[in-house]
Amino acid sequence: MKKIIIVLLVFTIPGLIQAQNTLGKKEYKPQLGLSLIGGIQNNQNVEASAIVYGVEISLQCPLINTKKNYIRQQFSLIRQEGKKLKTLAVEINPQYQIIAKPSFELGVGPSAGLIFANTSEDNKPIFNYGLGASTIYNFK
Repeated sequence: MKKIIIVLLVFTIPGLIQAQNTLGKKEYKPQLGLSLIGGIQNNQNVEASAIVYGVEISLQCPLINTKKNYIRQQFSLIRQEGKKLKTLAVEINPQYQIIAKPSFELGVGPSAGLIFANTSEDNKPIFNYGLGASTIYNFK
């Protein structure tokens, strides 16, 4: 558990510190977001389906900005619990957000993180990477 907390802090603290230092952006607003994650995931390697749940914290990047669109940093902590497999994934996913309408945005970007798995064979953390996409609808 200590390793998980350390990895999570390594991913989140730099983003939160940068959010406090505006570096020339007079009107920086982090637009903090909190999302709950849930569902069922099928893992073909161990032939098991399991419930997946977690939390995601996101904020607008304080360093890189364009005139219309922006980068949104997302930090995820996701747990999968099944009979054969239990995992904990820690990920960072910066996404380029395209503002389609004042209340609707589309985002896409790379994802990287670590997966900690409890299996009978090996318990070493696994590096994972991928591509993430999201939609945001702001209720006003």
